[in-house]
Amino acid sequence: MKAIKNTDEALNEVTQSCMCMKGIWKRLFGEIVGNHTNYENDIQNIIKEISFIATSGGIDVDDIRTLLKSHGEPLTNEELQEMNCNTKSQEYDVSEPVPVRKLSVKIIEKALSLHNQCMELLEENDEDYERVSAVKRGCAGLFDSYRQILHNKRREAKQGNLDSFLQSETK
Repeated sequence: MKAIKNTDEALNEVTQSCMCMKGIWKRLFGEIVGNHTNYENDIQNIIKEISFIATSGGIDVDDIRTLLKSHGEPLTNEELQEMNCNTKSQEYDVSEPVPVRKLSVKIIEKALSLHNQCMELLEENDEDYERVSAVKRGCAGLFDSYRQILHNKRREAKQGNLDSFLQSETK
């Protein structure tokens, strides 16, 4: 949010003599050049969306507002130094084994189920059909790799190896 505001302020300080550069950039990359005065409305809309998502998950809206306000305040030199000291003082113990991550069928099924629930929630509550459709298409593409992994894992589970087949036949 702060980066967007800084960018807006910087663009507003561009002199008239630099406007010809804006025209050149508009022809080259028109999506980024345009009216940069509408960020306050965008920020309010983003806050509303975050609040909706958070309250759906059981998070208090006042906590979100407090967190967002605290991030809008610049850090003091002492806070920056403290953050720097904290990151330097964190040492990683190499002797501790890294936990093994295993992507099981159960985990993938749960993730895909939660994704479907999320898409249904958006579809039921967002009046902008085009936006919902675009989000659903985009997310569907992103989740395709997990669907493929799930499909392969299920297929492997059904295909027993030859040794287990022969052992069951001899019994």
